[in-house]
Amino acid sequence: MTVFSRLLATVLIIATFTAKAEAPAFEIPHSFVHTLTSSDLGRSYDIYVKVPARYHNEENRQKYYPVIYLNDGPYTFQVASGVTHLPMNMGKLEQALAGC
Repeated sequence: MTVFSRLLATVLIIATFTAKAEAPAFEIPHSFVHTLTSSDLGRSYDIYVKVPARYHNEENRQKYYPVIYLNDGPYTFQVASGVTHLPMNMGKLEQALAGC
């Protein structure tokens, strides 16, 4: 496991255990929130998705990206987005989709 992978895992674990009861609103470039509603449970769930900057460009239409799955979307999504931003832009970490 690389140093960066260990750092990312540690930050995500800390963020999960220090989460507050209600997340404040936030905006992250290239991200979307999809709401799924369960008729069986009578609840709605927000699904957070972040795509690479040029994900929707024509030349990337057939490209496959790895996916980073996270728990506790409103909390870990912000942390993971920030931690992965610089390494992805510098080419040190493969471009990926993030979702939780």
